[in-house]
Amino acid sequence: MKKIGIFLLIVALLGAIMYFTNPTKDNFNDFLERKASRNISKYVGGSQNAVDELINNGEPIKAKDADIHYDRLDYYVVSIYTSDSSNFTTKYLGVFKFFLILD
Repeated sequence: MKKIGIFLLIVALLGAIMYFTNPTKDNFNDFLERKASRNISKYVGGSQNAVDELINNGEPIKAKDADIHYDRLDYYVVSIYTSDSSNFTTKYLGVFKFFLILD
């Protein structure tokens, strides 16, 4: 009986941690901005002047300004984001303030 109580306590604690670290839409926007900036730097080849020109004249890329639309399914302890860009759709699992690509 004591083992079941400890197990339930651990599950409840893990659930509480997952609930409070479930990523928000703002977290997902920040994730998309960092990902876009990294991709631009990667494909330009590290030339900082070219990167600055591509990133809104030295301003960081904002996901809300880009042509990216996404939907959020909130399951309280995890969230699933479906990102629709002009060419393809990608799903992300948001858990513990991190995002993992599902497909």
